[in-house]
Amino acid sequence: MIIVESNIIFYKIKKLLHEQFNTGGFMLIQKIIQELKDIPENKLTEIYDLIHDFRLGLNQEDTQHRTPGLLIGQLGEAFFEPLPEEELQQWE
Repeated sequence: MIIVESNIIFYKIKKLLHEQFNTGGFMLIQKIIQELKDIPENKLTEIYDLIHDFRLGLNQEDTQHRTPGLLIGQLGEAFFEPLPEEELQQWE
């Protein structure tokens, strides 16, 4: 039960952080702080890691661009054929 509640809180905070970076609203910061106050102290390290990783990911989104044509070659018709069922099951 505690794990489910923690996951719900993590989701709410992640959603609020995403909205914060998109809107820049002060009220959103207050909502985040209120959510943080309701989290058990032994879970705060996980929350910090989540926020820190999220912030770092924002910086990486701006710097990473796809480079088309990185690999040289051509795809044959076999590439587009469906995979056998045994091989599909290995990907699940």
